[in-house]
Amino acid sequence: MKDLYEILGVDNTASDEEIKRSYRKIAMKYHPDKNPGNKEAEQQFKESAEAYSVLSDKQKRGQYDQFGHAGVGMGQQGGGFGGDVHMSMDDIFSQFSDIFGGHSPFQDIFGGSTRQSSHVRKAKDLRVSIEVDFSDILHGTEKKIRIKRFEVCTTCDGNGAKPGTTPSQCRHCGGNGQVQRMSQSFFGQSVVVSDCPVCRGEGILNEHPCRDCSGRGIARKTATIIISVPKGVVILDLKEIKKKIKNLNSTNLILKAQIHAGGRGKAGGIKLVKNVDDLIEEAKKMLGKTLVTHQTGPDGKKVKRLYLEETCDIKKEFYLSCLVDRPSSKIAFISSAEGGMDIEKVAKHKPEKIVTVKMNLSKLVNENDIKKIVQPFALSGKSQEQAFNFIQSIYKILIEKDASLIEINPLILTKDDDLLCLDAKINFDDNALYRHPDIVSL
Repeated sequence: MKDLYEILGVDNTASDEEIKRSYRKIAMKYHPDKNPGNKEAEQQFKESAEAYSVLSDKQKRGQYDQFGHAGVGMGQQGGGFGGDVHMSMDDIFSQFSDIFGGHSPFQDIFGGSTRQSSHVRKAKDLRVSIEVDFSDILHGTEKKIRIKRFEVCTTCDGNGAKPGTTPSQCRHCGGNGQVQRMSQSFFGQSVVVSDCPVCRGEGILNEHPCRDCSGRGIARKTATIIISVPKGVVILDLKEIKKKIKNLNSTNLILKAQIHAGGRGKAGGIKLVKNVDDLIEEAKKMLGKTLVTHQTGPDGKKVKRLYLEETCDIKKEFYLSCLVDRPSSKIAFISSAEGGMDIEKVAKHKPEKIVTVKMNLSKLVNENDIKKIVQPFALSGKSQEQAFNFIQSIYKILIEKDASLIEINPLILTKDDDLLCLDAKINFDDNALYRHPDIVSL
């Protein structure tokens, strides 16, 4: 069998970073999308993935260095370069999402991954440029854009089956989505669990696919997205206040300290002011102050800028967040009608008021999941439509910007039945910040 170090083009003294860098080059070279129908490239891609799955794991690499292929279950019955990958394909893929995009390329070769939809590849992100004039920011506005994108197929409701039929249970795996087989290695027999090669980990099969989406569960549609730009101004210097508030139509204003931490209100970082004199007085106290909240630590954070916005006629306040739920390896949405409050207290005293919806990573949030997420809000008409677009948008931001949490508290419903994000917080994955210099510079 081929030496694993040789496959990746490194020697056995290579560092973890050198192994990763070499694997990246090989994966890009032999990626199935760049070599459609090329079986040789597919084999190279598969071999490099299995080699990396061993050499990127300290324990497995040590076993391989000491005992060779037998030490990691290769070269024996059930072993070798045949799809028995020691590291999950999504673990490997997650380290190179900047190369592969949102769809795991290993699904086509190894027959699926952790029960994510194997029917849909993540397409290129849609980028739409819109101009927002400074006056739009000052006076507030709505921007409407029309885009063509893939959405859940309304004919089959996203399940990919022809109307009148339903997906059937996979007979090969009994609907489990996984199969087991015995593997003989240097250390003895072991049970290897992998995704079913027939249903590709789904547990179901569409024997009669939907004609409108060809069994994919999504269809290309034209969507209109409304982007609301609320009125507000940024204050960097106290001398700017009198000039900038002329652009706002209300004397009732909200003054906010712009720091990256929750709990600003309790620490004196959010103030309601009703006239210019009060505004200037509160701004003097706030600008340059060190705010200490439950999220800043004892040293606190210095306030270097303020944000001033008009108050809103609030009808209802909601809570909404989107986050990476690491214990389940899924994306989670948490929603509650108890907005504007400490969500931890709501969870402790009124757990029935919180709805949590978890989903596998995919291109879009399934329409049925969105209905579950917004159910506590009891919306209808245009506000419900806004909520659907809103959830898709923050989900997209979470994925595109490598965020670990987007928390909106409160998300408000105005008396005109418009949804607005009144306050929000975003946490980013520190390990991915090198891909986002625009965020680092903030």
